[in-house]
Amino acid sequence: MPLLLIATVSLFGCLRDLGTGFNFRVSQLATHAIKSVSVSGRTVTFSLGCAVPEAGCWKYLRADHSAGSGSYLVTVHGQRTTNDPCLQVIGSIPVTTSITVPGPGTYEFSFWQYDTTIDTTMTIH
Repeated sequence: MPLLLIATVSLFGCLRDLGTGFNFRVSQLATHAIKSVSVSGRTVTFSLGCAVPEAGCWKYLRADHSAGSGSYLVTVHGQRTTNDPCLQVIGSIPVTTSITVPGPGTYEFSFWQYDTTIDTTMTIH
C-alpha cells in the first residue's frame, strides 16, 4: 500500500490546486520548426512546430513576444490538457503566432529552443 501512495503522489505532483480544482501544468515549449511565414502589411505570421513532453496531452496556450532593437524573441507556452497518465513520448503541436512590427525595416525573429534559438531575418517593405 505505501508504494501505491507514492505513485499517486508523484502522478499528481506536477498539478497545482488553487481552490477551484486542478490547474494543469504550463510549460515553455521548444520551437523545432518554422513551417511557413506570411506577411500582410506590418503583420508577420509564423506557422511553427513546437515540441511537447507528452504526445497527445498538450495544447497551445500563448506566445510571448519580447521586442528589442529590430529583434523579437518569441517564447511559446503550452498547457497539459488532462489529469490522466500520458505517453512519455515527445510529440509536436502546430502553433500560429503573429507579430506586428512598427514599420518597414529588417527584423530578426528568434524562437526559443532549449539552450539556443531558431532565428530568421526578414525585410518588411
